[in-house]
Amino acid sequence: MVAQGEPLTLPEVQQHFAAMQVAKFKWPERIEHLDEIPRTLVGKTDKKRLHAAITAKVTAEQAALTAPGGTP
Repeated sequence: MVAQGEPLTLPEVQQHFAAMQVAKFKWPERIEHLDEIPRTLVGKTDKKRLHAAITAKVTAEQAALTAPGGTP
């Protein structure tokens, strides 16, 4: 989704979900802002590449936190 203006924050999204009475287990744990959504050759969202990129980012963040000198 392309949006103009300031990106949404996780608390803003959670407040919206709360106002819509969405069950908390369905709330997002994080938000990733991308410049571009990966696409397949036919123009569909490439879910495998998207998942791999976010998994790599989360793994790197967790490794940085568990490394000596990382902050909890």
